Parts: sequence; C-alpha cells; structure tokens
Amino acid sequence: MTVLPRAQLANEVRPQIKQGLVGDWFFNSTLNEYITALNVKPQAYDVWTITVTGFTNSHDYTVTCNTVDVTYTSDSASSIDEVVTGLGAALAGSAAPLSTVATDLGANTITLTSIWPGMANVFTESDGDMNIAHTTSGAMGEDIAFGRVVCSDGYATDGAVKKCYLPKTSYFTAQVATVDYTYQAATVITVEVYNKLDGTLIASAEHIMATDKDTTTTAIAGILNGVAAANTVAFTNDGAATFRLVCTAEVAGLEFEVVVHGAASVVPSVTATTGPSVATSLRLAFLGITKRDDTVPPATLTATSTSYPGNYACTVATKGSMWVTNAQSPTFGAKVYVECDGTSANCGLLYTTSSATRLPLSFAAKWERAALSSSGDSIAVVNLNATPIR
Repeated sequence: MTVLPRAQLANEVRPQIKQGLVGDWFFNSTLNEYITALNVKPQAYDVWTITVTGFTNSHDYTVTCNTVDVTYTSDSASSIDEVVTGLGAALAGSAAPLSTVATDLGANTITLTSIWPGMANVFTESDGDMNIAHTTSGAMGEDIAFGRVVCSDGYATDGAVKKCYLPKTSYFTAQVATVDYTYQAATVITVEVYNKLDGTLIASAEHIMATDKDTTTTAIAGILNGVAAANTVAFTNDGAATFRLVCTAEVAGLEFEVVVHGAASVVPSVTATTGPSVATSLRLAFLGITKRDDTVPPATLTATSTSYPGNYACTVATKGSMWVTNAQSPTFGAKVYVECDGTSANCGLLYTTSSATRLPLSFAAKWERAALSSSGDSIAVVNLNATPIR
C-alpha cells in the first residue's frame, strides 16, 4: 500500500465543499422554469446533384454510390427526359442510402439526399452524358456543454419541440436598416441609433442639411461613425440616385433601432432592409442556458466533462438563477455579455466584460453573484429573471 506524504495529501483535499456545478440551479424554486430543445445546428443532409447533358440510345448509364453500382439502360429512342426519369427511378429503388431522389425534367437534374443527417455519400460516374456535383456536405448537430447560452429559430420538423443552437455569429445575418428623407436646405435632421440588447444609445447626429442630399447623407454617416463604438453599427451613403443612409450591424446578432426626427417636409423614414428577426437578432432568438443533466453520458470513459451531443433533448433554463462558468468575480446586478465567436471553444459562455465578439444579454440576464474566492472553482451565478428591454 502506498502512503501519501502529509503535504501531498493536504493538496488532494478541498478546503471547502464545492458550491455548485455548472448548469445547476443556484437554489431550487417553484419559480424556476425550463424547456426541452433539440440541438440540431449545423446539422445537414448530404446532397448530390446529377445533371443529364445528353443521351445515347440503348446505353447503360451507371452511377456508383459509395460501392453500390446503379444502372439504367436507355431504349432505342431515348431522350434526356427519359434518362432523368429512368435513372432517377433506378436510384430510388436501389440499395443506396438515400432518403429522397428528386427528378426535375425542366432542369434535367436528379437530386440525391442522404438518409441521415451527417452521413457522407460519394457518388461517381464516367459518362459523357452527365455530370455530378456535391451541392451540400452532410453535418451533425454539434455538442453543447452545460451552462451555455443557446438560441432558437423555431421548432423541429415534427413541430413538437424547439430547436436550439449556440449563439454563433455565423448563425446570424447582420441587421440592416435604411434611412431616407427629402432634402431641404437649411433644415435640421436628427438620427439616433439604439442598441436593443441593452437599451444604450449607440450614436446620434444632428445635422443642418447643406449643398445637396448626397453631401448631407455623407456628413451624417461621418458623424455617426465618429461617435459609434467599435463593433456596433456602421453607417454609409448608398449613393446612386437615392443617397440614403444605410445602417449595418458590425456584429451579426446585434439588434438596433433607428429613430429619425425632422420637419414634416423632410418626410423621414426608416426601412427594415434586413431584420430584425430571429435570423438577425440575439434578443429575438435567445432561448436560455443549458442545464446540467445527470442522465447524459460522457462521450468517452475518460472524459472529465459532459455535453449534450447533437440531436439530443437538451434541458434549457429560461427563468431562475443558475451556476455558470466564470472566473471574473461578477458583482450583483452587473451586466452580462455572451461570447458569440463560433470558432472559439468559449462560445456561449458568459462574461462581465465586452469584446469584439461578445454581445450584451441585458434584455434577459444579470449577474447574481460570484463564487467564494477561496473555492477556486471559476463559477458564478447568473439570474435569468432580469426584466427584458423592449
């Protein structure tokens, strides 16, 4: 039997019991709320497209799917439509792992979709009358760790449960708003832009119109760009004959609101060119924070942490206080930011500080408290009962 020295043994013993586990409730309450959601992104079916470019009478058309050869033999009075229809039917009736085979006689194509998301097929052919293109690569839903922010863009195919995914900027499209007005010399126009995620003013400009609309719009864009913080909204003159002011979110997922003031004769207007919607706004897509689930098995026998695997029924906290990963010692009521860099392993984690890739969560969360400084656990409590900013 090996006996550890006292000094080493002391290092093996925690000075205090662990305060909490990431993804656990800070305290149990009937006010805590959660839902179930499926993590499906970037799940995709593998898709190939065969385009028939010609035909040969009494000819064997062979396509190989992985190691399975599928052949259709044209008749003595063939046509492109016949080849598309016949080869499509042969593929649909073959042992190839396909969920759908769709023929389009107008485009002369056969679209082949894998039987499962993430399944990779390989199609080959060597016939001069057709060619094959790999149009979509298959992908599985990604793992989502406990204590991470997740978003949703609606329900799964069966409509019974919501989908969920990490708040990656690559999953969002940048919001765009366009400001138009009637040029009127020596008249004041004011533009204000607000961050809908935390209610703060991003930029404002008050300008007396001069020279012409082109000059005025360029001047307003310059003022706004000069005061707007980095990684918020960029302003440009769209030129051409309209000379409108174009406002574009610099971080996909940032939602903003534009307010324009001016005399009635100026006729100011704001057009929602792109968004706001769940496709452009973290606020509208926000679902909650993934809760720890003891029933989820680790990926390997030696794994030290557990995550929800792709296409798993994730438990997502929507209201309540819970433990999350954070080593910044947040204070009560402090502002919460979420990491949205999809290339980072920290995507979905919560912070007390902003960055070029983090967005505020003030519309749905605030910091509750830090862990005891002596614990060394790098955890903190976030409160999901914050009053949303409308």
